[in-house]
Amino acid sequence: MENEFQSTMGTAVDQSAIISRETPEPEAGRAELVNAWADRVRRARSFWHDTAFKRMIEDMRFTAGAQWATGQSAADAAQFTETPEDRYVANITLRHVISRTASIYGKNPKVVAKRKPRLLSTVWDGSGQSISAAMEAVSMDPMNMQAMAVLQDAQQTMAQNQMLDKMARTLELMYEHEIDEQPIPFKVQMKGTVRRALTTGVGYTKLGYERIMGKHPDVDRRIETTEQQLSAMERLSADMADGEILEGSAEEEQLRLLLADLSQTEQVIIREGLTYNFPDSTAIIMDPDIKQLRGFVGAQWVAEEYFLSADRIKEVYGVDVSSSAPGVSDEEAATARAYRRTRHHAYSPTDSVKDKKGDTYHCLWEVYSRTDGMVYVVCDGYPDFLVEPAAPDIYLERFFPWFPFVINEVYDDDTVIPMSDARLMRDMQRELNRTRQGLREHRVAARPRTYMASGRLSEDDKAKITEAEAHAVVEITGMQPGEKISDLLQSHSGPSIDPSVYDPSPVFEDYLRALGQQEANLGGTSGSTATEAAIAEGSRSTSVASVVDDLDEFLTELARASGQVLLLECSAEKVKKVLGPGAVWPELDRENVALEIMLEIEAASTGRPNKAQDIQNAQAIFPMLMQIPGISPEWMAKEMLRRMDDRLDLADAFAAGMPSIQMMNAAKQAAGPEQAGAGGPATDPRAQGGQGGNNAPSTQPQQVNSAARPPEGAPPPPPGSVGM
Repeated sequence: MENEFQSTMGTAVDQSAIISRETPEPEAGRAELVNAWADRVRRARSFWHDTAFKRMIEDMRFTAGAQWATGQSAADAAQFTETPEDRYVANITLRHVISRTASIYGKNPKVVAKRKPRLLSTVWDGSGQSISAAMEAVSMDPMNMQAMAVLQDAQQTMAQNQMLDKMARTLELMYEHEIDEQPIPFKVQMKGTVRRALTTGVGYTKLGYERIMGKHPDVDRRIETTEQQLSAMERLSADMADGEILEGSAEEEQLRLLLADLSQTEQVIIREGLTYNFPDSTAIIMDPDIKQLRGFVGAQWVAEEYFLSADRIKEVYGVDVSSSAPGVSDEEAATARAYRRTRHHAYSPTDSVKDKKGDTYHCLWEVYSRTDGMVYVVCDGYPDFLVEPAAPDIYLERFFPWFPFVINEVYDDDTVIPMSDARLMRDMQRELNRTRQGLREHRVAARPRTYMASGRLSEDDKAKITEAEAHAVVEITGMQPGEKISDLLQSHSGPSIDPSVYDPSPVFEDYLRALGQQEANLGGTSGSTATEAAIAEGSRSTSVASVVDDLDEFLTELARASGQVLLLECSAEKVKKVLGPGAVWPELDRENVALEIMLEIEAASTGRPNKAQDIQNAQAIFPMLMQIPGISPEWMAKEMLRRMDDRLDLADAFAAGMPSIQMMNAAKQAAGPEQAGAGGPATDPRAQGGQGGNNAPSTQPQQVNSAARPPEGAPPPPPGSVGM
């Protein structure tokens, strides 16, 4: 069977050296370094679990609806007979997270690349008057070296600025291309990050660059399905070569099917480009000495935690962490520690050798150490690094590839991870649930009941009274002649309900003050006036605008880092293949990559309501700019379209030397109907009313059309109707 696979795959099957199966025995110094990093990460994970991760997990369960069982005291549990699943839950926490996410992240950001201001000219002072003066001097004296130097310096400076502007435009288009090419839509993933931050207090985005045939433990970073097939085929073929797969097993059939599928593929296309991964909030383990979460200020190292199966580790790292050395039993082997997945995607260690043979996972830590600039990949319990420690795959000025989005930031000596919105509204949510649960129980207690003296009616009489239909005549054997039914049966309606006791208005008042959200944003109000709702909405808009500013800063930082990675990793050939031969792409090193161009998130791109203000400012400024000689109409049109967020392309709209439409209409009006070629009210500019080509007051006497003059004695036409 092995020879059959080798004949099908050629040299691709001979990969027994790809997977390392023997338990390594590193040197004393290397083994000590591995143990030091593993112990350091374990202690940090325990620290963050006690201070933040445990709270995050509770907030996740709370937002999902587990709002009675989580943190319930014995006194609260004693007063209810229902199970927590049967009690009343008005989950406004989830509603708040959904509503706030929509308010914060409205759409994908529009990225604008701008060149940094630099003093490039050495002789030219940057003004147009200097160029005019130099040109006049050269025309009078062609040997004027000073004027020639000014013109040459100005020409070089403008050419370099033009090249940088075109390079910035190329970077904009390339970044938008990478965002659009993500396997999972960028907007979907980023809104998930915002929801994660609202639920746990922080959401992370990890920036990377996927190269052809590159492998990474994150499944969602895989760009093409073909790469996953190749990785699985490599692992299975290596297991086959090492005798790990028996003939007639399921793995053998899986390898055969993979070979058959890939043999029918004429061309394997694997793309490379930017990747954005969105790890769980509890997967990032930081140095406990961290001082600020944004930028990881004070942290010397940051690690990301993965739980992968043994087969997945084989595919990514080429190491079998679950096998033992030859001649060593499973009980004596120094293999990686096994974990089992629990209900809420948590992992608990298992020490049973029998359990390790089942569906188990292994804990990996990818550690970025800023102290020595190295990346270490450690597996819990494995005696060696999974890959040789080296510098990060991509260069970033900030070093760490994770970008945290933080809300409700507060200064706290205990932890840098702030409380989430779910934690802030925890008391209000539980009080609302208790209020509604109490109202439900009160309604049950207030149901009408009928009482009677014991032994007066038989079971048959009780059934007749209980099951009687409308207008039915019921014969009761236990009723004496002449006795009234009111003497036999007495009704009782129970305690009356006081609505003020169960009024949730105080809950929503605290909700507004704590989170900047009002009851109307959740779908309705309970007696609020329009003025009160408007005031509350203004407060909410201010709170949302503050969070949107934080998101804009987060996206700006992410975009700048993405631009740096693109400038370093993308080749000019790839850029021109994607964007066209007119693209300008530099060849820069790490020191100069951030000196020429920077990326900025355009204001109002993420939903901040300031677009109207931008348009209003443009409408006030542009009339003054139109009076300045030399202002380009094309530039003004582009700026107005940009502020109105319109994607109209002006490349084909401009014609050199053609006057504006308003000037052409004015020329036709001055020429008169005879020269215009048509005459009559349909083509006469004066017959166009208030929407004519040139509505400025004219100093020339106007001819009155006798056909349009009203007859004598007729009432005057209404204003604005002349010429209609």
